[in-house]
Amino acid sequence: MFFLNDDEELTLYPFEYITHEYNVDEKITIQIGGITGSTIVMKGEENQLPQFFTLGGASISPALTPGIGVSFQKGTVNTSIGGISFKNGSINPMDLNLGLFLMEIIGDNH
Repeated sequence: MFFLNDDEELTLYPFEYITHEYNVDEKITIQIGGITGSTIVMKGEENQLPQFFTLGGASISPALTPGIGVSFQKGTVNTSIGGISFKNGSINPMDLNLGLFLMEIIGDNH
């Protein structure tokens, strides 16, 4: 489930896609996952190419932050501080050609 323009709640299942056209200077917001999710805000431009995105659900992944580096005469020792990253949703850009290809494969039965 994700939101389009903060008010339109949509559900998208695997092997489905939606299309949305917006006018020049019109802003559109795509949001998934609430506070720990992802949000994209786009503004329509003249002669703009189509944009494609993938949506992902909840995930847990390792999070590393740079730690302290210690220098010795014959080398450097760098350490990282580890942790866990939680996300309730992600929005990732997709290549234009891949997006068009997938739309062709899935067809109008979306």
